[in-house]
Amino acid sequence: MGSSRAGYEIPPGAGINTGRKHEPLPLSELLNSRFWEYKMHFGESYLQAATMLQPVGGMDAIAKAFEQRVGRLIRYKAEVTEIKQNSDGVQVIYRDRKSNQYQSVDGKFAICTIPLSVLTNIKADFSKEHQAAITVGASSYNRAVKVGFQSKRRFWEEDYNIYGGISWTEADIIQMWYPSTGFHNPQGIIVGAYIWSNDISKRWEAMTFNQRLSLAISQGEKIHPGYNQEVSVANGCTVAWGKVPYSQGAWISWEQDSRKKAYQVLNEPEGNVYFAGDYMSYLSGWQEGAILSAHKIVNDITTRVQNS
Repeated sequence: MGSSRAGYEIPPGAGINTGRKHEPLPLSELLNSRFWEYKMHFGESYLQAATMLQPVGGMDAIAKAFEQRVGRLIRYKAEVTEIKQNSDGVQVIYRDRKSNQYQSVDGKFAICTIPLSVLTNIKADFSKEHQAAITVGASSYNRAVKVGFQSKRRFWEEDYNIYGGISWTEADIIQMWYPSTGFHNPQGIIVGAYIWSNDISKRWEAMTFNQRLSLAISQGEKIHPGYNQEVSVANGCTVAWGKVPYSQGAWISWEQDSRKKAYQVLNEPEGNVYFAGDYMSYLSGWQEGAILSAHKIVNDITTRVQNS
């Protein structure tokens, strides 16, 4: 008989309309699809639980709010080229990308939030142990790729009664995400691909912008027939985090062994340099991890100063 969890071919309604459930899939097909391995309960995991709150305007609204409060302290277009320590503390040398001049800033302590994938290529007088840990971390980044489209209409709602959530695929695009806001608006943004397999990501990185969009459309067509009439290359965007200069990866994926070794080394300061960021938490890839890490390091430095 199947279950209502799979949805209905004909929705239940008034009177004697009990609806008609989808025919259940054979167990063999479910097992062969590998869907049961983790996709079926993806939203039940701690890091992927259903969103409860979202910042209005996108996740970068959090960073913009910080900028409003502390923007006067930020040095923009400053590309760090070297980190040095001396008896007085820490000196950070950077290139001003506006003037192309090299400048420096000095302080008693430095909190380094540069992604390890970038930090590994910056000159620094760190110990061999810390430098080795940075190298291990740098090699552990996920090179995710994402594709999004401005759809002509919200076909997922109008044609499929989909309101938020994910469609899983066996294609390169892995996932399609449907917006959980703006219900019944004339248009909407759909995530046409969310790729976190490094093997696939590297292939997509090598493509041009338009090649990625075209492939995402052709693979999405297999999920939603007529998809190529709803979205277009002209109204698409894509990012490959492995190619973003000051990120060089989306998030770190510590292995169990590197958590026990390299991660623990970086949990300790290198002289007066402390490391903070989502990669120094058990919430890698999430802003929450970065914020909690920052709180921890500020407390560590405060305690160190008070006890000195």
